Amino acid sequence: MSEILSTFGLFVAVFAFFGVGAWVYSRFTSEKRKEVELESGSVVRLIAPGGAYRCHFTGASAKGLTFSAPLQKDHYVPLRVGDSVMIQVTKSSGLLTFRTSITSRDATTHQFTVHQPDHFREVDRRSEERDSSLKGTSLAVNGQSGTLLDLSAGGARLIARDAIKPGDSIRLELPQEMGTVYGWALECLRGTLTSGSEQVIRVRFEQPLTGLKTLQRRSLHLEQS
Repeated sequence: MSEILSTFGLFVAVFAFFGVGAWVYSRFTSEKRKEVELESGSVVRLIAPGGAYRCHFTGASAKGLTFSAPLQKDHYVPLRVGDSVMIQVTKSSGLLTFRTSITSRDATTHQFTVHQPDHFREVDRRSEERDSSLKGTSLAVNGQSGTLLDLSAGGARLIARDAIKPGDSIRLELPQEMGTVYGWALECLRGTLTSGSEQVIRVRFEQPLTGLKTLQRRSLHLEQS
């Protein structure tokens, strides 16, 4: 009888241990998980199986995050429910990136809704050192001439033609031997630095530059030699 009670007691203890552990884990994950918060109208770069497109955030609900019809060169691009996508959004505090999947699509407005992501990454642009030593240097922007204003590991600010819109893909041929980088336009503005059809364009790189200081020193050395 004592053996039966001992076995039963052990069973209860093990059950209680795993039950409490599951409860603690559930509370911990629920408290740690944060939902994506975006401002209505935010410019979005959408990377889907068929390519990269631009759209805008329209709102959030219990069903998920909803975005406007995806466009590429001002033409609507159909997406499929279930497609896995990457979404990048510029915020005042930095660049927000996350992966999710499409849960629904409106056949009339072409708006689409995605799941709230389980995880997301936000890079603080303010923590990135921007170098203006190459200001005024010529570079190629999608094959067209442009002028560099400043450069950081995560992006660049430059002057280029006005055909570029927020969300468009960007290919930069950086000065001298600094190479080619790819990114997308965060914002395109006209101001005192531009004339005619030019714009000041802020670009975010798809992959951060590595060895930026070494590249800049090499570039400056080539210019001075």
